[in-house]
Amino acid sequence: MKTEEKGTPFTFKCARCGECCREHGFVFFRRDDIRRAAAHLGMTQAAFTARYLIKTSDGWAIAVTNRKPCVFLSDKGCAINEAKPVQCSTFPYWKEHIGKTGELVGFDRPCKEIKKAKKQSKTKG
Repeated sequence: MKTEEKGTPFTFKCARCGECCREHGFVFFRRDDIRRAAAHLGMTQAAFTARYLIKTSDGWAIAVTNRKPCVFLSDKGCAINEAKPVQCSTFPYWKEHIGKTGELVGFDRPCKEIKKAKKQSKTKG
């Protein structure tokens, strides 16, 4: 699980709290995401797609609404955590949230696990 990205002035370690799994929007699954998640659940890709995903103009996805969190959110966090889609595994390091110097921009999500990195002190030798 990614906890740090080089050049970003913050760190992140997922606590599996599920806050991001309740945010209104879509969780997109690429072909490889579907393959991994289906295998993790012991299903065929066709069965996984038919049971869990909807077709959108941008591809296959799970719709998350204010009344319906991600179908894979359980009491212990993501039920497919080991095979979750790239969209989830790369959160919050998405290009639309990382500024030119690595800072978070336009990030208004309720994630408590994002911590600003401590500045390293420079010592004169």
